[in-house]
This record gives sequence, structure tokens and C-alpha cells, in this order.
Amino acid sequence: MFHLFSYLFNNDFNSREFVVFAKRRTLPPDSRYVFGTFKVRAKSEYEAARTFDQTYTAWSRLTVEED
Repeated sequence: MFHLFSYLFNNDFNSREFVVFAKRRTLPPDSRYVFGTFKVRAKSEYEAARTFDQTYTAWSRLTVEED
């Protein structure tokens, strides 16, 4: 029973969707910047930024905005 309640409260009921704008460099010889947008579900802007940083390690986060 405890597992059911903890699952319900930790589920995505409280989470929102954030849009992360990021950049990364391409491989040489070009070494140009590539920009991309990613959608991340999280409870706060801080958690969305942290989740993005841990998931997409090759990308550098520029902005985090709520969708």
C-alpha cells in the first residue's frame, strides 16, 4: 500500500514541461556550433536544468524556460 501512495505522489502530477535551448560544437575540421531545443519534464526550473545537464553531457545549456 505504501508503494502505491509513494508512486502516486512521486509521479508526474506535479511536474511541468520546460524547454531547454542548448549548443554544442561539431567534430573537426568544421567545429561549428549547433543549436538545439529539448523538452524536459521536471518540477522546477532548477530540476529541469539539472536533469538536462546529466542527460545531455555533450551539450551546453543556454536557457531554461517553462513551456
